[in-house]
Amino acid sequence: MNLVEIIGAWVLSSLAIVGLLFFGAGYWMSQYSDGLHKKGTDKLDSDTTLLNYFKEKNEGYAQAVVDLQKQIADLNSKIAVLSATIVERDKQLSDYKAIFTGTDTGTKTFQATMLQSVKDRENFQEKTAEILESIVERLEVLSTGQADAKEHAALPVNITAQLTQ
Repeated sequence: MNLVEIIGAWVLSSLAIVGLLFFGAGYWMSQYSDGLHKKGTDKLDSDTTLLNYFKEKNEGYAQAVVDLQKQIADLNSKIAVLSATIVERDKQLSDYKAIFTGTDTGTKTFQATMLQSVKDRENFQEKTAEILESIVERLEVLSTGQADAKEHAALPVNITAQLTQ
């Protein structure tokens, strides 16, 4: 290789190296300036992304709260129904207990009516017995009176019979 070729190669390679340096420096400067511009945009994008993320989460939580409130309302209504059922069952149980122990008003009224009926029957039987006793006494008086009447009635017959004899 001769000197001209070496110098030509050296100049060409020097120019290529300088060109590459300028190209590289330009590329790095453009990337840096784009980075500066994108840095604010990226921050805004990340803030917007975070804001959207938290909005979505908040909407999800709000919907979950609404669903839980609905479930609570449903459960409260079921509790009210069950409480009313329990109160009704307790009332029926106390009514049945009163019936079985004989302390309910219906049984007490029935017992009072039966006692009054028994007393009225006893009273009726006592009065009937009194009336029958008075009838028996009157019949005895009548039967003794009839016997006396026969004697008194027979006496005149005997007297007439004696007189006619």
